[in-house]
Amino acid sequence: MFRGTRIDSSRSGDKRASGRDEGRLPDVLRRDYNFLSGKLHPDITFTRASNATQRNKDGKICYAPNNLLPYAENFGHSDWSKYNAATDSSTITDPFGHTGSYLFKETSTATNNKLLIDSHAVVPGGTYIFSVYAKAKELSILQLILGNVTYAGGNNHANFDLTNGVVTATGGGCIAKIEKIGTDGWFRCSLADTTSASGNTEAVLALYNSPTATRAATYAGNGSDGVYIFGAMSEQTFDKNSSPSAYLKSSGGAKYGARLDFDHAASISTEVTESNPLGLLVEEARTNLQPNSNQWVVSTHSINNFNAITNNFAISPSGARDAWRGECYDTGGAARHEFYTRFNASVSTQYTISLYIKPFGTLTHLKGSDGGSNGRGACFDLINCQLLDQSMSNQGATIEKVTEDGWVRVSFTYTSVATNTDAYTYWAVGDEGSLVDGSAIFSNYNPGKNSGIFCWGVQQEAGAFPTSLINTLGSTASRSADIASVSGT
Repeated sequence: MFRGTRIDSSRSGDKRASGRDEGRLPDVLRRDYNFLSGKLHPDITFTRASNATQRNKDGKICYAPNNLLPYAENFGHSDWSKYNAATDSSTITDPFGHTGSYLFKETSTATNNKLLIDSHAVVPGGTYIFSVYAKAKELSILQLILGNVTYAGGNNHANFDLTNGVVTATGGGCIAKIEKIGTDGWFRCSLADTTSASGNTEAVLALYNSPTATRAATYAGNGSDGVYIFGAMSEQTFDKNSSPSAYLKSSGGAKYGARLDFDHAASISTEVTESNPLGLLVEEARTNLQPNSNQWVVSTHSINNFNAITNNFAISPSGARDAWRGECYDTGGAARHEFYTRFNASVSTQYTISLYIKPFGTLTHLKGSDGGSNGRGACFDLINCQLLDQSMSNQGATIEKVTEDGWVRVSFTYTSVATNTDAYTYWAVGDEGSLVDGSAIFSNYNPGKNSGIFCWGVQQEAGAFPTSLINTLGSTASRSADIASVSGT
């Protein structure tokens, strides 16, 4: 993993006498790409063929910039299906000071719906924000819908008043927002919802003359009225309550933006309002072999002396309520308490196992291991954020403080000794008093009541070190390599 950094604007070299003052360096081409500036220099070409995660300026784990709609601005493209409506390019100034907007208008006077639709693939349990910039013309009501697949809260829609800048109606389980952009009548309208099925979702824009129009309702228009639109975007996110991220243009396919990463400063201290920029995050391709990174699922997780697990219980390092809670079972005395994450492992392969964890109650320590082996594991002090030796060996281990309220990320690396389609990673929990040197388990931890862990972001990847979270929602998932190159002279 490489985090881009500022290119030094100075240059060292031999002092040469060639008609210049003694000690003066020769003139050379210098360019400071300053990856900490918040944007890439025009010389930098960046691509990545998949979604990815990073930390934002609030120190939270988030998706990198992404736009899953193939044509963000070209509403005239055939990819955008028109029903009793048309899109004409416009010369009015768009929200970014150019002339890239379109007039979305009726073409029928009959009682029907007037729709503009594009689509993209979604995964079950994924959360998406559909947004578009819009400005009133003859009409002032725009409706947004995410449809064609099942959403957790039922059929969604949201109506936006482009004159008064308010959301006038919603349906299903969506969250709708409207934001005023500049002083020229433009608004950014957004609808966010979570799927419960896979497939291709339809991102729908609909024209209306009533602020209370129901979902995909019909009405009789005059055949020419419309609104201005610009910059459609559908992005994957962790939190349905979050606002759409900075606009990202796509043209011909989904667009995945560069990760200008931040540290955790703002999430580990209330006195810090914004995290420190780290520069451009560039990583190799990796696959998360754990199919359920944020949910406890019977087929990929197991427990020993834990009460029933509760999914979506706690606020995770992403800011969403999507971390699961596990409370140790009160055995009435000393016992083993463990949870297990499982994946398909191959022999003689180097793996790095990581997760985000937060203890509560008397629980303070964690031991992670491959199958309970102290020769392939590590011990972590979760309270003081420290690695402990405990006569456990590994090929690298880390612990990192993630939030002020107790979240840490732990990892350990080892080489597997067998092929196993259901390989168990042991996560044994206890307190300082129950530590046993040379053992990968706690056999004598007495938690009493109300002690346990919150867990999120489990990652089981082939490689020598942990990389950024690859979120999985029921199946393994891969992150493509980041490719950055320099062009220009």
